[in-house]
Amino acid sequence: MRTKKEKEFLREVAIFVKKERTAQGISRDTLAELANLSTRGIEKFETSYTNIGLSNIFHILKVLHIDLDKVESIYDEKLEEELNERIKNLGKHWNG
Repeated sequence: MRTKKEKEFLREVAIFVKKERTAQGISRDTLAELANLSTRGIEKFETSYTNIGLSNIFHILKVLHIDLDKVESIYDEKLEEELNERIKNLGKHWNG
């Protein structure tokens, strides 16, 4: 199950992708065809923030010529603190 922060990250990426797609004048149908995905899958990702998988997100980013640094900045904002806390807690578990 995804954490609240993971859900926020996915939501922000989906919103960003939709903004970029519409700014470029690309329809969902066209994006789906170019990224080898279904139009319904693109729609669910953009509106319901459905997790479509990392490789599919990379396909979309490549088709839209979105720099991965943009997505990384969203990650840093939403998930970096949570990841560091998980690593810290894991270390406590291992060190007893």
